[in-house]
Amino acid sequence: MNKIARTVLWASNILTLGAVAKVYERAFFEGAKQTRLNRDFNISNNHFELQASSDRDMLRARARWLSSNNPICKSIDRSIVKNVIGSGISLQSRINKNEVKNAEELNNQIETLWNEFIQKQNFDITGRISFRKFQKMLLKAKLVDGESLINCVWTNDKKFPLKFQLVEVDQFDTSKTKDGKNTIFSGVEIDSSGKPVAYHLKTEINSFASKRFESKNIIHFYDSERATQYRGISDYAQTINNIKDFQAYNDSEIVKNRILASFATFIKTSNVGGNLFGDKQTGQKQGSGDPIKEITAGMIKYLRPGEEVQSIQSNQLGNSYNDFIKNTIRIIAAGRDISYELAIRDYSQVNFSSARASLIQDNKRFDDEQMLLVEDAFNPMFEMFMDSVVLSGALKLPNDYWTNKHKYIKHVWIMPTREWVDPLKDIKAIEYEIKLGLNSRTRAAAGKGRNYEDILDEQIQEEKMIAEKRKKAGLEPAVVEE
Repeated sequence: MNKIARTVLWASNILTLGAVAKVYERAFFEGAKQTRLNRDFNISNNHFELQASSDRDMLRARARWLSSNNPICKSIDRSIVKNVIGSGISLQSRINKNEVKNAEELNNQIETLWNEFIQKQNFDITGRISFRKFQKMLLKAKLVDGESLINCVWTNDKKFPLKFQLVEVDQFDTSKTKDGKNTIFSGVEIDSSGKPVAYHLKTEINSFASKRFESKNIIHFYDSERATQYRGISDYAQTINNIKDFQAYNDSEIVKNRILASFATFIKTSNVGGNLFGDKQTGQKQGSGDPIKEITAGMIKYLRPGEEVQSIQSNQLGNSYNDFIKNTIRIIAAGRDISYELAIRDYSQVNFSSARASLIQDNKRFDDEQMLLVEDAFNPMFEMFMDSVVLSGALKLPNDYWTNKHKYIKHVWIMPTREWVDPLKDIKAIEYEIKLGLNSRTRAAAGKGRNYEDILDEQIQEEKMIAEKRKKAGLEPAVVEE
């Protein structure tokens, strides 16, 4: 409610002896009532960017500080990154042999070029970040900052002219609001239909000068929740205050217990006589005039005449510290959409069923992150990679590539393997699924972060090696079980 509306309501209440207030408090939905108890809960509706833009920088700064200094935040972030990225998300080309001639050969060529390209000297414009490290940094930026930018740079490299550059969102120029007829929201320029057409980024850190980058050369990675959202919000947004309260309470408990654990002796002295102003010798005997500010272990303190040491006793009952810590971490874990066990690495209170239920929900959260990475970052990057190697001549494709890209840009992303609570039970479940036709060996292998074709090649190679070794040793060929 704005100030004008408040003033009108206040004046109306005076003239009608409070009748307007009673009507205003009545609402069809309980959640919309305006009462004395929720008078501070007055929220306005507006365009997402107009509401969020003023808070985004503060959220990001606090999230970065907590990520660097709070062990719970660090543990949650690392757990998510390890489960989503792990040893790395890899690519497998899947050109259909029924659509393209020599599809198998082309698939091998594309995978070979891609594996060479993702080395740090070919992938990153600075030559410091490989594709695997890039994946982790991109996801971590999304978790903490809420978003990240990928600048696609074209260089003079003859084989791999395309390079990628990870840009932090501090480079956004948020001072501009218009560019011709287009509107700019916090550095993102959109056209009349709401489509991002350009990004305004500072040329240097802490610089007032900025440059306009067309959207075709920038990949903006974030997770949007509203139609009018053009920039990301930190995943910490809902839990920042809880984390800060947790840290403050924990620090207070540490200070309290350090004081209780410190063994100190205080010696009381009687109020002896002396001259009006006292003397140095008496002052030394009867204690220092400096007030006691802290207690250290083994301290012996002489009190001045009339002074006495008293401590305030806490009225906390039971094990309130552990209860507070557990409940707060549960709230933080819920806000980050992960299980309590994963947040604190405490599996002492779970059995197989509850652990598996938590793992299933956590895996769904990790699946969402993986799909977001693939759809909004990796797929556009791979398409640009294909264009670059075709243009450079490193990859020879038929002339219809530019008109029928969909035939050649066919691929799957192999996700990292995930560990199971009880591997034997889960493997048996997959075995039954394959027997019933509900699953395939290819998908089962992909679920373990493996390529089924690679597994077959390895098995064939092993059988050949076994046969050769047995033949050299003069042994009969081994019988392979079906």
